[in-house]
Amino acid sequence: MAAVETNQTTTPATVQEEKIVVPAGHKLMTYFFKTETLKDEEGKEIGKGKKHPDVKVAVPVPTIEDVITFLAAPDGSKEAKVRDLIMDQIVDAIALAGRAQINEFRDANADKEFTAADMDLSKLNLQTIAETPKGQRGAWSPGDDDFKAFNELYTNILVHKVSYDPKKTKTHTDHWKNGMAKVKNNKPVVGELQEFLTVFAANCEEEDMKEVEQTYTWLVNRAAKYLKAEEKDFLQAL
Repeated sequence: MAAVETNQTTTPATVQEEKIVVPAGHKLMTYFFKTETLKDEEGKEIGKGKKHPDVKVAVPVPTIEDVITFLAAPDGSKEAKVRDLIMDQIVDAIALAGRAQINEFRDANADKEFTAADMDLSKLNLQTIAETPKGQRGAWSPGDDDFKAFNELYTNILVHKVSYDPKKTKTHTDHWKNGMAKVKNNKPVVGELQEFLTVFAANCEEEDMKEVEQTYTWLVNRAAKYLKAEEKDFLQAL
């Protein structure tokens, strides 16, 4: 290994990643960044820019005792603002759970309109929401740019690394773009697509996965939801 002499001391030329010490009352958080997309004046993509390196930092987090103290804060106190912040986050979580119900209803009933009477209020309590996997709480869904980035990486891995048929791979990416909406009632197809997501993840480099992880997780959760859905009785509707 190459070495650099400094004041009669020999040090390795390679820089070791600094180990981050996480003090008590702190949590290590990693902030990921996507590669910048370069666009021309018309908004067309012309290439890729730089990717900001990950940022890892130990941030202070409140203890359960701290949260209890904030929730018990009297009106008008400085701590009451933190109490209100916590309550706002809880209300937002309930609102997102309600939105998830609406989206699920619309996925299953394309020909019907959702009304207030269709909302299952018993599922909007904190216990039920807390027991729901984070990725299924309706908090986020991919946009066009997210699907584009995922499909480019998916195609590259399936075609060039797994040596899968490019035409069939294109069929997969078409399904990813619409959230598998066209095949959601065909469980064998959804199950097969779910397996291809597993193949993709198994062959994807960690650094590349960081850029598309939200979209990947969203697709995996969506496939799982369709596979668990009750079978529709189409004959009864005829």
